[in-house]
Amino acid sequence: MRLAKIKMHVTTTSCILLLWMHTLTFVKSQDNPGACTLEDFKKYHLYDGNFDISGMQASYPGGRQVKVGCNVGYSGFFKLLCVEGKWQHRGTNCQPRSCGHPGDAQFADFQLRKGDDFVFGSEVVYTCHKGFQMVSRTNFRRCMAEGWDGVIPVCEAQQCPSINVPNNVNVIGDAEEATYGNVVRFSCKSSNYIMKGAREIYCDENGDWKGLEDGNPTCEVVKCEPPRIENGFVLGDIKEYNEREILNFECNPQHKRVQELPSRCTKTGDRAEWIPTPECEVIKCELTLPPLQGTTYEPAHRSRFSPGETVTVTCEERYWIWRTRTRSVETTCNEDGQWSVRPVCQEVTCIRPQERLFYYWEASRRDETKKLGDTVRYTCRSGYKRKDGVTRATCTRDGWEPNPLCEEINCRRKQFNNADITGKIQAEYRYNEHVQYNCKRGYEGRFTLTCREDGWRGSNECTAITGCPTTSFDPRLKVWQHGDKLYFRCEDGYKPLSKGWWGEATCVDGVWSGVESCIEEQKCREAPEIPNGEGILGSTEQHGQTHEMIFINCNEGYSAKIEGLTCRDGRWDLNGSLDDICKSNQTCSPPPKVENAVITTRYRKQYPSGSEVTYQCRDKYTIEEDATLKCTAGEWKELNIQCIQIPPCGIPPALEDGDTKTAIKEHYSHNETIEYMCQSYYIMEGEPYKTCLYGEWTGHMRCLRPCIVNEDEMRQHNITLKSSGTKYLVHDEIIEFRCTRGLSTGTVAMRQRCNSGVLVLPTCRE
Repeated sequence: MRLAKIKMHVTTTSCILLLWMHTLTFVKSQDNPGACTLEDFKKYHLYDGNFDISGMQASYPGGRQVKVGCNVGYSGFFKLLCVEGKWQHRGTNCQPRSCGHPGDAQFADFQLRKGDDFVFGSEVVYTCHKGFQMVSRTNFRRCMAEGWDGVIPVCEAQQCPSINVPNNVNVIGDAEEATYGNVVRFSCKSSNYIMKGAREIYCDENGDWKGLEDGNPTCEVVKCEPPRIENGFVLGDIKEYNEREILNFECNPQHKRVQELPSRCTKTGDRAEWIPTPECEVIKCELTLPPLQGTTYEPAHRSRFSPGETVTVTCEERYWIWRTRTRSVETTCNEDGQWSVRPVCQEVTCIRPQERLFYYWEASRRDETKKLGDTVRYTCRSGYKRKDGVTRATCTRDGWEPNPLCEEINCRRKQFNNADITGKIQAEYRYNEHVQYNCKRGYEGRFTLTCREDGWRGSNECTAITGCPTTSFDPRLKVWQHGDKLYFRCEDGYKPLSKGWWGEATCVDGVWSGVESCIEEQKCREAPEIPNGEGILGSTEQHGQTHEMIFINCNEGYSAKIEGLTCRDGRWDLNGSLDDICKSNQTCSPPPKVENAVITTRYRKQYPSGSEVTYQCRDKYTIEEDATLKCTAGEWKELNIQCIQIPPCGIPPALEDGDTKTAIKEHYSHNETIEYMCQSYYIMEGEPYKTCLYGEWTGHMRCLRPCIVNEDEMRQHNITLKSSGTKYLVHDEIIEFRCTRGLSTGTVAMRQRCNSGVLVLPTCRE
């Protein structure tokens, strides 16, 4: 009861106090009619809740200036001036204080959850990337008056359990403490084993291994089982073959092997196969092996023919049948599947010509034969030259061109307008013959020309006796000559067209260069250049007189301050600087905001017409369209600018017979590059790199297979190696064979080239 009375007493006292203050304010305002009150400021059109009015008085007399502060977290400069009972202001409203960038968290992104900028009261929330988990207590930061609260959150990668493998399995990568994105590859430690089960696994975003669906990795010895061969059979009773062992098989009658190379138990990737595949086919004569470059045949659209059938082979212009040296031949399919005439078109060749007029022939004796289109550098002996000025002889179907290769050197008579020949005049002159010339009237000197390999040697040395004439000038121009200079000025009442009151000219090729015309003193010279506009020459009437005038035409976004420039007393009346004639008449406000982008130029409150700003995306984003805006007529040109996130690339594609040099990740960023390498004896074709560009892998390469020379195969073909050396050939490497004693070469050349694993062996016969 007593507490209720006390509360009632306090309430009554407060009401009386407020009534007294209001009365006092009213009385004071009556005493000082020019005063301004706190209540007036609260009704002021710029007032908002960001001002700190706790220190303001209830009323201020006229003429009083009051500085108003900002609440915590806001900044600004604002003053009030009491003028005749009304507030007037200076400065700016209170704006939220900026906390700056909240800070990037590794393996995480952030976004504004509250507010639209990094200012007081805003809040950002962080989200871990895929495969990472938040280990911090909080995942957000708030912009306070003192800056960002808390610390930048921490994200850690998910970890996968350890993997145990047999001792004969090689592990590439960390199989015991792998985290999200790590890749582990398995291979056999010995080349005599093949891989079974998973060859590659990676740790996913949930901490689980992906890729073990094929089973745990193991290594097994390379073994091949005897195959079933259609229209053929395997010799012997072998149940299993070790790596590199050859399969002995034969084909049924009227059948032959598809490939002559022996089938060998070969490790290919993670399995063992017979390479080449043991196959039998019906005996046919082939037109596609070896390749028939530049060849057409009749009947067409067939590549296999039975014994007894004939084919007419026709070569293109630059090919021929080597055996018959003709472009066309008829060949018959024999019972053994071979052609009576090998239907292969070969390039036309040329041998070294027996020419006595040569001084030098580039090709050596060992390299005398050249193919169609080949060229050879050569020179002719003294007194002869290469025809048509060529420096090389070219092999054609009709022999060497040009024809003849060397011809006698002759020079046709050369005539000059300022000189005559002395002595005997001929239509042509022979090599090393001299011809003398005397200069004609008006010129002085004499000279001699000599007939050489490249034509006449020597030059016209006739010199004109006189210099530049001093006639045909503007009659109002006074000139006087001093050496090779001509000085001039205009008569009284005139002036040069360009500038100054005098000038000079130089004699160039018999003509005075730099001589000007004269104009009257009261006329104006050439029109000046107008910045941000152009001047159009015209005339105007003033007080009955015609005056020269330049009318002003300003560029878009600029306005002319004057109508034009008038010629007065021989000068253009500029009325100030040329830069002040065309002025910008409109400005633009700050450019629009683009998500995930910044502007590379400094910030302005106003941008003059014609100015440009350029946007730049943050990392991992790209702009597909033009990223520049231009201020035109007070508005920014409309342009759809978007920063699009660049997608990452997934696991890079595998390379057959090769591998990457570094461990594989699940994701790769834009512009990130990986390097490949081929297996031993394999040759890389193309650049060994692939690059992640806009979510896709670019780059092309392949591993070219080596060739293996087998002694059993050479024995079957009656050949041996011409020189000792390795029997493993890389792509494009050449090896040379020779026939065993008492045998001669067959139809295939003894020098063969390894073509990506394929090597054609020659055959020697009695």
